[in-house]
Amino acid sequence: MGHDKELVCDVIGYFVEDAPQTQAALAASIHAQAAESVRHAHSLKGLCGNYEAVEAESAAAHVEQLCRDKHYEKAADCLPELQRLVEDLTAALTHWKSEQQAR
Repeated sequence: MGHDKELVCDVIGYFVEDAPQTQAALAASIHAQAAESVRHAHSLKGLCGNYEAVEAESAAAHVEQLCRDKHYEKAADCLPELQRLVEDLTAALTHWKSEQQAR
C-alpha cells in the first residue's frame, strides 16, 4: 500500500468492519464443529497478515490448523488469545488512522 495514506485508511476501515464479523463466524463454526471454521480462520489470518501482525497471523494460522485437523476443543481454547491479538491490532490501526486523518 506504500505511501497512499487514503487507501491505507480505507483498508483499515475494512479490517475494523470485517475482523469482528469474521471472529464471530469463526467462534460459531468452531462451537458447531463445522468445516467452515477452516475458511473463517484462514480469512482472519489473511486480514492480520495484511498488516504484518505476526502474532495475530500466527495465532489464526494455529487455529486454522487445529480446525483442519478437527481439534475443535483445542481451537476453542485458543480463541480468547486470538481475540485479544486482533483487538490489539484493531486498536493500533484505529489509532494510526485517526492520527493520519488529523493531519
